[in-house]
Amino acid sequence: DEWIALARGAGMNAFLITAKHHDGFCMFDTKSTEYKITNTPFGRDIMAELAAACRKHGVKLHFYYSILDWPHPDYLDRQDAYTKYYQGHIRELCTNYGELGGILFDGYWPSNSVGTPGFIPGKQWDHKGTYDLIRSLQPDAVITNNHHIAPLAGEDYQVWELDMPGENAIVKNNVTTPSSLPHVTWLTASDGWSFSTSDRNFKSVEYLAGHLRECAERNTYLFLNFAPAPDGTLQPEEVAILKGLKR
Repeated sequence: DEWIALARGAGMNAFLITAKHHDGFCMFDTKSTEYKITNTPFGRDIMAELAAACRKHGVKLHFYYSILDWPHPDYLDRQDAYTKYYQGHIRELCTNYGELGGILFDGYWPSNSVGTPGFIPGKQWDHKGTYDLIRSLQPDAVITNNHHIAPLAGEDYQVWELDMPGENAIVKNNVTTPSSLPHVTWLTASDGWSFSTSDRNFKSVEYLAGHLRECAERNTYLFLNFAPAPDGTLQPEEVAILKGLKR
């Protein structure tokens, strides 16, 4: 509740949270694997708690979901089986947490000729079937995919990772041609995406406010990434950023 209250107080109307990243760990309670948050000492479904907090504060809940899955035995060799597995996750996310604002996919980069560890370029994951599934269960949810290519059929907006629309100054394989869809840029509050004791290079409130103004001038939505500490609290610098943006 504290996260969502701070976000709403800073003027944010949407909250994006990682449901599953490339490591395959599910940050939600699922019936398809034991590799999930409810099997940890934490023992609770944090997504259910965040969904309730978002409803309370009038914030749209969005899920990030990576199709890439390093440890799953079907990912590399049994494409049909893995597609069924991950689509089962999408069904659970779309039915167990109330109304969603949207789903953002990652881990599918068809323009990567070499790929990243555990990733094989060129595989298809039935995006149409997945998007149709979301539409049937969450008709008002918006869909996007951080695939670094032109939007696919069924996607509602175009996202740039760390860059402004049409630029690839930071992520060299960002798509460079903006489409007619709405645009989103995805920025980190510090240097990295996740918590690190060595990452103390937080962006200033002044810098972020200026970036937000530029986004507004370019009709672009901003997703600002925060990296909570292992105990689930926002870092003091992140709290200061949110309170500073509120001003």
